[in-house]
Amino acid sequence: LGSSTFLEKNADAFTSAAVANGLPVLSPYEHLVGESQALMSVAARDYDVGKLAGDQVAKILMENAKPGDMPVVAIDKFAYLVNMKVARKLNLLPPVEFLQFVEKVE
Repeated sequence: LGSSTFLEKNADAFTSAAVANGLPVLSPYEHLVGESQALMSVAARDYDVGKLAGDQVAKILMENAKPGDMPVVAIDKFAYLVNMKVARKLNLLPPVEFLQFVEKVE
């Protein structure tokens, strides 16, 4: 699932149709794993994105950095979630190694 407001707003219809047809959905939105039927999500948490943006703003306001001269920064911390109920429906249980660091949703 790409980053799409339309698909996010219609998540239940999209993910339930995918599961009914034996297709897993990997989503950039955490809530589609917990509140819909996406199988997995690898997502940047809002808090972490806000902190990164705040750090950039602080450099501009406190250190007089020029935005055009600043390097592009990217999130390096992600949340990994898997919907175990959907995994069982699709018979796609994750490897044990993956389950050691992923957040499981039932």
